[in-house]
Amino acid sequence: GHEVIAIDNLYSGSWNNIEDHKNLVKVTLDITDSEKLRSALYNSDFQYCIHLVAISSLPECQVDPSRAMEVNFLATVSLVEICSNKGDFRAFIFASTSAVYEGLKQDIYTEDLNVNPILVYPQSKFYSELYLQSVFSSRGFPIVIARLFNVFGDLQNSLRKSPPLINYLVREITSGRSPKLFGWNAPP
Repeated sequence: GHEVIAIDNLYSGSWNNIEDHKNLVKVTLDITDSEKLRSALYNSDFQYCIHLVAISSLPECQVDPSRAMEVNFLATVSLVEICSNKGDFRAFIFASTSAVYEGLKQDIYTEDLNVNPILVYPQSKFYSELYLQSVFSSRGFPIVIARLFNVFGDLQNSLRKSPPLINYLVREITSGRSPKLFGWNAPP
């Protein structure tokens, strides 16, 4: 019974992945265009924001760190500012990433670990986490941060140049190629 406003620039997805519903409004928009985003949400009476937008491809983020920071961090700041102006706003739910744990060697990863990511994608998500914690502490802005691990589903686009990890692995293995993974070289 809730109205849902879905915003996507369709860079790596398609509206065909989401069934039409009378309570669903689909808006094709680049989240980095803060004026168009503000305009699209201005007359909307919403109480929750589930922020899933990101360039999640590690290679894409490494090749174009400015764009990655613009989409993954600065757009988060803009979206928070829009949401914080809603009178009865209840929660900003942010999809971070388990990649912020890169380089750690714990058996169990907990939210209180001291993380220090070095790759652009997890850095951009971690900077967003720090910003969100700051607006919670300084303004009481209601946040939820979820550090998601590899998310997988039927409608992911494995044909992208840099698809999500599991799709990439499946694509390469079923094509008879060896996947190329990047990260730290483990000592022998």
